[in-house]
Amino acid sequence: MLILLSVAPTSASTLVSENFDDQAYVSPLNYYNVTGYNQNIIYDSTNAYGGSGYCLKFDHSLGYLAGLGILSGFDTYVDEGVYVRYWLKYDADYLFPGDMGVFENLKMFKLAGAIGWDVEFIYKGSAGGPSALYVYWNDSDGYQSYQPALGERLLTDEWHKIEIYIKIAATSIIHIQVDDYDIYENTNADIRADASDYTGTQQFMSIRASTGTPPSGNGFFYTDNVTIITNEGDLCDSEPVESGGAATATLTGTLNGSSEEDVVAGGKTLIVNIYNDTLIADFGTDIQCTADIIAALTGSGSYASGWEEEMAMTYADVVRTSDTVGTFNLPATTGYDVDSNQTITLGSVPASCLTGGVAIGAVSGSALIYATQEPVPEAPSTRGMSTGERPVNYSSTGREIN
Repeated sequence: MLILLSVAPTSASTLVSENFDDQAYVSPLNYYNVTGYNQNIIYDSTNAYGGSGYCLKFDHSLGYLAGLGILSGFDTYVDEGVYVRYWLKYDADYLFPGDMGVFENLKMFKLAGAIGWDVEFIYKGSAGGPSALYVYWNDSDGYQSYQPALGERLLTDEWHKIEIYIKIAATSIIHIQVDDYDIYENTNADIRADASDYTGTQQFMSIRASTGTPPSGNGFFYTDNVTIITNEGDLCDSEPVESGGAATATLTGTLNGSSEEDVVAGGKTLIVNIYNDTLIADFGTDIQCTADIIAALTGSGSYASGWEEEMAMTYADVVRTSDTVGTFNLPATTGYDVDSNQTITLGSVPASCLTGGVAIGAVSGSALIYATQEPVPEAPSTRGMSTGERPVNYSSTGREIN
């Protein structure tokens, strides 16, 4: 059954982090395998990425829809931006459309618009392995298409990392990487349809659309380690760790780039994002874990009225936004005053805050607070002075300063 989620998150959220090693997966991740969604799924241990565990195995010789991967409720996330990463491997005997001399319509990705305004990425030049990507969508002038090279062919019998970031908003963004190579990036894409037009079944891993079914034995392919994150921006260059890897954390939030006056006024946020672990259910309540993580937020430099001296957060200011996101809502501070920029970092996520029970000791990311600059005294006027004369500056003791 396809379950559609109707409420978009307001902060960063990991929607999918799946390596299939438990031979299972759950909504919002869904796969089609010939007969229907989430039916007759094959968990394969022979070809798993990294050499251990399991991956998913599909066969295009059984049908062009085999291996279709969808995210339930994609439309509720895409206006906040969605980052997708998965690993893909074609069997050594796989025959691409180009190998068979048929129309090349093996799709990497597809968003189906309500009135045909699709966003699609299609592999091209596929004889011997795809060498290019056909990228297209409808914009305000009609139709846009590009055909960038992949850098290197997607060879069979090798794992390839696919990364996609897409955001459909007033300023839309498309970014595609294959094996860490920038295939296509557009930070000002004019996508004609609104995010709400992309409802229903949206394909983060798409189909081999009517391009001739490969013979039996020539259609096997595999996928593993799927990560889907929303509302954290384009992660193609600064990607999260692999599913099943060590737990990590990042620090983001609206405090970054704020001024002293912003800190005094309050209302800014710091957000900790957890990967490969989850926050305990009581995170943000009146327990030691909450006090410990507040104490782990520190400021650079030494000031009489800096971060540690003036930022008096309590558990009431800390919210467990989701399993993997904690939010610090910064209160007003009457006395915060620094004479140079101050950087706020999170030294660690305490073990007591995590269900895995192991502290995260290196949290990436920080927030920079800009110090208010004192006005520079106006230089003494030289108006009316004759050549060779100079203004005289005096110290507070009345002595002339040359």
